[in-house]
Amino acid sequence: MLACAASLAGCDRPPAARRRPAAVVRPPGLLVEVRLREWGIDVADSLPVGPITFVVRNAGHEDHAFRIHDNGVDAATGEVEPGLAATLTVTLTPGRYALECPVKEPEENEDHALLGMRRPLHVVPR
Repeated sequence: MLACAASLAGCDRPPAARRRPAAVVRPPGLLVEVRLREWGIDVADSLPVGPITFVVRNAGHEDHAFRIHDNGVDAATGEVEPGLAATLTVTLTPGRYALECPVKEPEENEDHALLGMRRPLHVVPR
């Protein structure tokens, strides 16, 4: 009777769930933390070439976004609410890129990039 109970212990799960744990999906390349705040972008000054996933955290009190452009790249997150994060994956070649918050609030006469939320990024060969 004990052998029978032990053989039935895993019968309530589908066969695939009994075989192995679920795989964790990791973005390709380097993970780089970016912190957005009023009125700045905190990130490394230079990064190596290749695929990079930016993990963008809004540490500010207003909605912000993250954009990287130049050298054939123009990619951005959507607006990120305070306390939340977003990811953005791009493949970068050597050169200089511009980082900025593209949020513009005409009703408050605010252009976040012009208020200081922009900076250069240098991408260097490995």
